[in-house]
Amino acid sequence: LWMEHALFDQSGRRLTNDVAEKLLKDGGDSLKGCRSRKTGKSYDAELLLSCGADGRAKFRMEFPKK
Repeated sequence: LWMEHALFDQSGRRLTNDVAEKLLKDGGDSLKGCRSRKTGKSYDAELLLSCGADGRAKFRMEFPKK
């Protein structure tokens, strides 16, 4: 996993060692306090990791229903 990724840039977060470990172990992690670069609003999301057919890491965010 690369420490820099567009998904993290867009959410104002960094891929820390703790988050990377949780993604590799459990396939996902909760991210609290992400911030939209476009609107500046704060949000929470579930970050999920999967492996593409080419072997590359694929990230997906799911948002809690309100």
